[in-house]
Amino acid sequence: MAFNKLAAVFKWIFSRVGFIYALIALAAVLLIDFEAASSRIKIRRLNDGRPDMTALVSFGKGDLPADKLNWKPYLDYFSMVVKYMPAEEVTKMFLGLCEHHTGDPRKVAWGHIQRAAETHPFIFWSVYNAGVLAFERGDMGLAVRYLERALVLPPERAGAAIQGSTVYRQLMASPNFDIRIVEEINAVRENIHLLLAAANFYAKAHEKALAIAMHALNTTEVKDKEPFYFYAGAASMALGKPQDAMLFMGKCVELKSTNPQVYRYAGEIFKASGRMDLAGDVLRTAAALENRHKSGFPYPDRLRLRFF
Repeated sequence: MAFNKLAAVFKWIFSRVGFIYALIALAAVLLIDFEAASSRIKIRRLNDGRPDMTALVSFGKGDLPADKLNWKPYLDYFSMVVKYMPAEEVTKMFLGLCEHHTGDPRKVAWGHIQRAAETHPFIFWSVYNAGVLAFERGDMGLAVRYLERALVLPPERAGAAIQGSTVYRQLMASPNFDIRIVEEINAVRENIHLLLAAANFYAKAHEKALAIAMHALNTTEVKDKEPFYFYAGAASMALGKPQDAMLFMGKCVELKSTNPQVYRYAGEIFKASGRMDLAGDVLRTAAALENRHKSGFPYPDRLRLRFF
């Protein structure tokens, strides 16, 4: 009798366990079906929401000004990519770019661009944009860190790294995409040298700023010398070398600089040396240029965020 009761108990337990296993198996099948259906919906939404990339490529090439581009479709699309494809971290750089140009709080754009730089340290443009935006935000120490990282990235490796990005592949499939990525990276290295010289100068690392400017002036890799003469002069002035500063600022004037700070520094140097006649002329020139030049950084066109 006791044996029969025990057998009955085990039979009841196994029947319940079997039922539970059947429920688990059914739930697993339903979950797989749900995930598959969810994936199909996501893919459909991404495909339906994907804008024509032609205008964005034109902006990237410099053929279309930022204020002439309708950023909304790209902002919406990149937001969806970030939501549905979280592993596609580099898309946060594009999302940050859109936010930067649509007036969203700059800290939001900064957060996305910095995240892309940290998760994709071999995608040149992610790291470069983080450096440029840190500079624009006034965080010169962080700007130097990102710009120095971008400078040492091998262009060939950086060019290959973007091949794994869905958004980059979509851009490169655009009919007006004719960019040579490696050549563009090499070309922007001059800009990195300038921003490094400026960031170190504003961080009061004047010796380093002067060294970077002198390196740029002594290499054929840099074509536009005028900004480097300016930072060499400004750094020399800060280091108590007014004669050197005057020589460098004089070179800027020879190159027809439109930077009002060149003439402001030159005027101060002339005043310090007692040449009030010359000081008055250059300070008037500085005042006239400052009326047309509102940015604190004298080369604002060098602060453009880029993706190629």
